[in-house]
Amino acid sequence: NSGKIVITDPEAGDVKVFSRHGKLLLTSEFGCHLLRPHGIDYNPLTGEIAVCDQGAHCVYLHDPTGMVRRILTLPRPLSPDEADSPTQPRSESKFLPFLPSHVKFDRRNGHLIVTDNENQSIYVFNTDGECISELCALQDLKPSALCVDGKGAVYFTDTSTQCVHKINAEGQQAEVLLGPEDGLGEPLAVAMDTYGRIVITENSTGLVKTFCLK
Repeated sequence: NSGKIVITDPEAGDVKVFSRHGKLLLTSEFGCHLLRPHGIDYNPLTGEIAVCDQGAHCVYLHDPTGMVRRILTLPRPLSPDEADSPTQPRSESKFLPFLPSHVKFDRRNGHLIVTDNENQSIYVFNTDGECISELCALQDLKPSALCVDGKGAVYFTDTSTQCVHKINAEGQQAEVLLGPEDGLGEPLAVAMDTYGRIVITENSTGLVKTFCLK
């Protein structure tokens, strides 16, 4: 609630904290050796900070002092094609790496919602750090940045279709919310403002666009 801005720096392997006026206040690894930090989110109800580390294949959950309280990870079985490959036969116990891209707290219950762009999945972790569900079968979609509304619906950017999709809290419905026909180009990040409008940054234009939902 201080208005500070917290970002991850994948190249430097750290987290940087800026004032609302853009002054660098702090550079930290938050109590752990970050390899390739990516998405980050703050829970104003508990003071916790979640950081995706694609290099370590996990999500670090930090307490308000910055110390690691829990490490969330998720091994995935090989796909049928990879499992049948000559170099990785099905009989071997191998796993695709968990590559968390972005993370968001569901403020209704404190659950963490994590996108995995490479594995085309969105996972939900409870407050004990257990993966309790995969929101939906995304098939050809590649979820990246996300936000969550007050009802638990998830809005996420898709790097394969360059659209913004919405799924309900139960993960039973998926729909295209915004796309090129709406004037959207290469959505990079997505958020929801206090009026329920969708705010999107575009990689192709460098613009920030605000959309009113119907």
